Amino acid sequence: MKTRLLLLLLTVCCPLALPSAASNDSISQHITTYNDKRPLVYEDAWDLWPYAFLNENGDPVGFNIDLLKMICKELNIPYVIKLKPTADALNDLKEGKADLMCGMDAHFHNEYASYGTSVIQIFTHSVLHHKDEPVKIKRFEDLASQQVIVHGGSFSHHLMISRGWGKNAIPYDDMQDAVRKVHITPGSQIVWNTLSLDYLIRKFQYKDLELTPVNIQHGEYKFMSNGPRLLQQFDSVYSVLDANDQLQSIQN
Repeated sequence: MKTRLLLLLLTVCCPLALPSAASNDSISQHITTYNDKRPLVYEDAWDLWPYAFLNENGDPVGFNIDLLKMICKELNIPYVIKLKPTADALNDLKEGKADLMCGMDAHFHNEYASYGTSVIQIFTHSVLHHKDEPVKIKRFEDLASQQVIVHGGSFSHHLMISRGWGKNAIPYDDMQDAVRKVHITPGSQIVWNTLSLDYLIRKFQYKDLELTPVNIQHGEYKFMSNGPRLLQQFDSVYSVLDANDQLQSIQN
């Protein structure tokens, strides 16, 4: 297994150390050898539990963070991690202030970077509601007639806007506050990523709330970068780690 991984790393790493023959400046400027003076800059959301978020000490934690550390260790790449509002992280990626992030493969992200081929996570959607209230949202079309809290700029928010239902969306930036809102407000509800909502209701131990799956298009989470060779690196190492069940511990 180690020999296989070593051969793969040599394949994907060596091109990064060679001068680029490409004439396209936008491509060649991203062919970088990362070192202590020029570490890889990784940015992500600071409120996407349990994937990327700041803990009580203000440190970046979550699945995405553990995955980044694991792959960078295999590649022997030094890195810097910055967690920000998603819109800020995307803009930094577009402007070259960041090298890599994880994000939804969706048309509204296309202007910021290219996607890798590896599907890191599948995002499903659920509605958060009071246990003693009837479920009003079971399928995507129900959002046409229901007011619902969404994470501002999220996949579900964009879907509602694209279908002309934006007036029914109540965007929140602070989803912890949104969950508290549902807890104290009868009749309120949230549609968002299932695992993120599950994490928050367990964190605050809200026994009066529950999740019900919603039939909304799944979202594919992938590496995002404007460096094609960097994407090739991460996709290749991710594939080997996944095939060898080395990701099981952080997936659990």
